[in-house]
Amino acid sequence: MKNLLTLLICFLALISCKENKSSLVLSDEDNAIATLQLYQNVSPELIEERNKLYQLMLKHSTPPEEPSEEDKAYFLKNIAHIDSVVNQGVALIKEQKGKELLTLLEAEIINFYAHPHNTVESEYELHKLLIKLNRRYCASHKEFLAKAIQLLEYSLLHIGCLEESPTCYTLVLQDLTCAYLEAEENTKAVVVGKMLCEEMPKDNVVGEIIANLLLSKAYDRIGEKELRDNCVRSVMHHPEFIAVFMEVNETIGLPEELKNL
Repeated sequence: MKNLLTLLICFLALISCKENKSSLVLSDEDNAIATLQLYQNVSPELIEERNKLYQLMLKHSTPPEEPSEEDKAYFLKNIAHIDSVVNQGVALIKEQKGKELLTLLEAEIINFYAHPHNTVESEYELHKLLIKLNRRYCASHKEFLAKAIQLLEYSLLHIGCLEESPTCYTLVLQDLTCAYLEAEENTKAVVVGKMLCEEMPKDNVVGEIIANLLLSKAYDRIGEKELRDNCVRSVMHHPEFIAVFMEVNETIGLPEELKNL
C-alpha cells in the first residue's frame, strides 16, 4: 500500500508544485544515472536479432527505391551513438547540469526510442527523468504539462502496440490521468481514468481506491455527479479506504461532497 501511494503522491507533487524550484532536480543522481544506463550493454545476440528485423522492415517500407546505405547503417550506428550520449548524460548528472541534460535528452529522444533496449519499462523511466527536468526548466507550468502529457501519451501508444500489458501499464495510466486533471483536460482524464480502473488488478486494493478517486474527480469536473459518487461507493468498503482517501484528498483535493457519502 505505502509504495503505490508514495508513487502517486510523488507524481502529483511533481505536477502540482508550480513555484517551488529551489531543490536540485538531480539530487537523486544514482537513479538518474541508472535510468540512462538502461540503454547500454546490449548483447551481441540482441543486436544481431534486432538488426535483422530492422533491415527487413527497412526493405519493405521504402519501395520501390532501395534503402540508402545510410539508412541501412543507422541501427548499428545508433547503438554506438546512444552509448556515447548516455556517457555524456552521466557526466552532466555528476556535474549537476540539469538544463544541459534536458537539452541533450530532448534532442536524442527519437534515437533512444530506436534503441534495442527501449522497452516500455525503460522508456517510462526515461520519460520520468525528462518530466522531472521539464518540471524544473520549462518556462511555464502550462508548457511543462504539455510536455509531460506528450511523453505519457507516447508510452500509452507504445503499450497499445504490444500483445501483453507491461508491469508499468497502470502507472502510465495513473500518471496520465493525473496530468490530464492538472491540465484540466477533463474529458481525456475520464477516458484514461476509466482505463485505469479497468486495468487495475483487483488484488491491488490501494491501487483500486486511487484509480476510482481519480476517476471520481474527473467525473466531477464534467458534471457527472452520479458517476462520481458511484466511483467512490465502489471502493468505500475496503478497510484501507479512509487512509487512502485522506492522502489523495490532501494531495490533489477531492470534491467536498465526497466527504459526506
